[in-house]
Amino acid sequence: NGIGIVSSSGPTIKGNFIGTTATGLAALANYDTGLYIPHVSPAPVEGTPFMERNVISGNGNAASTGKHGIFGSALTNSAITGNFIGVDSTGNAGLGNNWDGAYICCSSTSNTWTNNIIGKNANYGIEFLNSNSNTFYGNHFGLGYNGTSNVGNISEGLKIATGNYYIIGGSVSGQRNYFAGNVDDALIIQQSSTGSI
Repeated sequence: NGIGIVSSSGPTIKGNFIGTTATGLAALANYDTGLYIPHVSPAPVEGTPFMERNVISGNGNAASTGKHGIFGSALTNSAITGNFIGVDSTGNAGLGNNWDGAYICCSSTSNTWTNNIIGKNANYGIEFLNSNSNTFYGNHFGLGYNGTSNVGNISEGLKIATGNYYIIGGSVSGQRNYFAGNVDDALIIQQSSTGSI
């Protein structure tokens, strides 16, 4: 993995280029996952202001699947904000991870994903499995930082499976998510009964 933090409390991850060259314009892949954060609470993964963003792109061995930009399990009370996941350091060109941009599972609760650019990943932009009470505000799923570039994910932009009490977007300025250019559905929700879009 590029960065691995396991069973920890309170780390802050910001300003890193994970899976790219120093310019962030070309891939230099970590063999496995870019950012591996199982059983971590809380774990701010943040990029506000712009220069503190993480670029988490190009990760995974091309010969195998299941190598994600971010992997988190039992991730709780974390803010993932302002990152470029599967795009280059401009946020406008694809540099996809070899499977999901982020794969989050196994009772990951009360996390907030805000103002991230998620594009050109080889499977889902973000996939949530068996996790509740997660919020998504102001993210671009398949749309570049400039608001015009097509950086669609190869499958859905966002998938939520067996998860309840999710919030996707809102009525306040800046809470709207953008879904564009994804090869399959923009958003898919499976076996989930309670949430707000």
